[in-house]
Amino acid sequence: MDKTERLFSIMDALRRHRRPITAAALAEEQKVSVRTLYRDIQTLIGLGAPIDGEAGVGYMLRPGFSCRR
Repeated sequence: MDKTERLFSIMDALRRHRRPITAAALAEEQKVSVRTLYRDIQTLIGLGAPIDGEAGVGYMLRPGFSCRR
């Protein structure tokens, strides 16, 4: 899976989870290292994705976000 596909996959995973998901759980789901996941999350945030994250809690999309296909 290339990086673009992985970024879309991470957004889909965050949309499916209604509660925060830890970086470790998300990395395992995506089959990447936690370090790669951190980089990908930072890339998505830099591109304007409304992702909130808190150490020890996890990541989630801000309420009200929807993306159409």
